[in-house]
Amino acid sequence: MKKNIKSYVITSFIIITLQLFMFNNINFLGFINPWIYILIIIIIPQNIKNNHLIIIAFFIGIILDSLFYTFAINTISLISVSWIRPLIIKKLFSGKNYNKKKFISIRNNGFYAYLKYASIITLIHHSIIVIIDYTFFINFSDIIVKIIMSSLMSIIIITCISLINIFNQHE
Repeated sequence: MKKNIKSYVITSFIIITLQLFMFNNINFLGFINPWIYILIIIIIPQNIKNNHLIIIAFFIGIILDSLFYTFAINTISLISVSWIRPLIIKKLFSGKNYNKKKFISIRNNGFYAYLKYASIITLIHHSIIVIIDYTFFINFSDIIVKIIMSSLMSIIIITCISLINIFNQHE
């Protein structure tokens, strides 16, 4: 268990560092921003208690908001996704292929199921960020385009990272 926690903390540090120094500098076509730090919530073990997940999301959000100079936008989006994540997992993975002790990963759940799960979490997260951050500055159609395009870019990057199995995913 301590090995899992240590591995998760190291992975989270790497993801936040990548987001800070690499992905925050990507502004493709002027409005597409990959926010891959949502991967921290996607890969967290599914048997974690809901209140612990929300507390972890709060602290990660505070760290991100202080590093990125965003005023609670990341904290709000991460807490929201962490709150709804157990419901998404229950809907998507209930049945014979569901094992609460396993990580949700491509290896454990298959490519399509993992992609669906990561896409839903990412779309919710990005929708919250874009709606909070841009509602007063751009029109509704631009908000929808930014949500969809940023989500697609993030999903592609998250899927690629998952496919090369950079994380220590346990059976």
